[in-house]
Amino acid sequence: MKDEREKISTFVPVQTYDALVNKLLKQKDVFEDKKDKIGHYGIGAYNKDASLVIYQDGEYYKSTLRVMTNGNHSLKR
Repeated sequence: MKDEREKISTFVPVQTYDALVNKLLKQKDVFEDKKDKIGHYGIGAYNKDASLVIYQDGEYYKSTLRVMTNGNHSLKR
């Protein structure tokens, strides 16, 4: 996770990423309660310029980090 955090910090401030992770962790109970029903919309954390969403993909759960940049371009992982 540390290596990924360092890679992410090349295009989004670490504080922004950490804030999203903390918001998502606060939803852990909601995720555990609804994880079998969240589908492709997922459960996420959002701020003005970024989002971090966990969603179901078949038998697995994946996450997507999306960052809005200048000119309304987005970076997605």
